[in-house]
Amino acid sequence: SISRSSTYPVRIVKYTKANFKNPTENMDLRGENLKHPIRMLRFIAHYGIHFLVPIAIGLLFFKERPWRVIVILLAGILIDVDHLLADPVFDPDRCSIGFHPLHSYWAIGSYALLFLFKKTRLLGLALSIHIVADAVDCMLID
Repeated sequence: SISRSSTYPVRIVKYTKANFKNPTENMDLRGENLKHPIRMLRFIAHYGIHFLVPIAIGLLFFKERPWRVIVILLAGILIDVDHLLADPVFDPDRCSIGFHPLHSYWAIGSYALLFLFKKTRLLGLALSIHIVADAVDCMLID
């Protein structure tokens, strides 16, 4: 109800459950309600594959020189230098696969060819792990 004073109208509102605005009431299941858990899952999956998988592979499968292998596998993240060509450089809702030059389908095919040669197999694995991490990230974009 509105009561009028001598200078300006004043609206007196009694807050009840019926008229109290719940900050989540306008959110749908595909939007804001799930946005934070999905973004957290994306972050954990994406960076877990980028950093934890190379460490695990180095420690589990390369017992002779695990730290050398871990450094090489972690160096696969250097293909993200092509993000510097994009505008904006970082867009959390952009899929890297097929967008950036070193994440193109032709580049991914060449990374697979690196497995054919013994001397480049580890580099191919590093780049493939990176592409898998980015592909998982793309699948989880909401």
